[in-house]
Amino acid sequence: MKKTARDLCHTACAGVAACLIACVGVLGLYAVRPVPRITFSLTTADAGTVIRGAPIKYSFRFANTGRSPLEIERVDANCQCSALVTPGTLIMPGGTGEIATSVNTTALSEGLVETRVATVRTNDSSRRAVTLIVRAKIESEFVLSSRAVEFDSHSATPRMSQELLIRTAPDRPGLRLLGVHSTDEGVSARLEPVLVDGLTEYRVVVVEKGTASRWHFGNIIVSTSSRHMPELRIPVRATELRSLEGPWAPKVVPDARH
Repeated sequence: MKKTARDLCHTACAGVAACLIACVGVLGLYAVRPVPRITFSLTTADAGTVIRGAPIKYSFRFANTGRSPLEIERVDANCQCSALVTPGTLIMPGGTGEIATSVNTTALSEGLVETRVATVRTNDSSRRAVTLIVRAKIESEFVLSSRAVEFDSHSATPRMSQELLIRTAPDRPGLRLLGVHSTDEGVSARLEPVLVDGLTEYRVVVVEKGTASRWHFGNIIVSTSSRHMPELRIPVRATELRSLEGPWAPKVVPDARH
């Protein structure tokens, strides 16, 4: 029997409808498939004001708001940080957990800092990696006039000694400097108390030894009475020829071609 245009139209429409129903069914299966979901109460924590040298400790709390077990695959801690969690930990739906972190502030600069402490990797396909951040205002108990001791390697008459001043923060008058020594065999260091405006400051005098090499890679170690910063490490640097005269002068070899 010959099909009319109306019959062909009905057949085509029926095919499209069947295809749409099949697609909706497949999507529905995916929609109801249980999946894990990691939800942190916060991923950026404010630690407030922290004394440089004191650790910043914070526990980031999270929950599994999904419908299948959440697996903590691993936690990658960044430099100067640590994170405590057991890889492979499973959090059931509705369950909670926490990741304890610690930041070593010894190497952090003073002022407002923002540090990425860890990256959490899970089986949550919507958030494979979550970065945890700690903000803090770092304050130092000691104020240094210079962060390093540098000998002038370009001067024709190099300075054989350098000085820097160290004073305690105004709100911590009870702190004291106890001693000083050098890890660089080419220099010596001594500590001299100085009274300035009724307050005791300390002068660190670093003297380059006469037999010293022109290379310096050591540190001046100043011991203190602080429990947060029991030592101050001050780099000593001088890495080039200091003069065109004397034992450090380069030897000029005549060109044999002339």
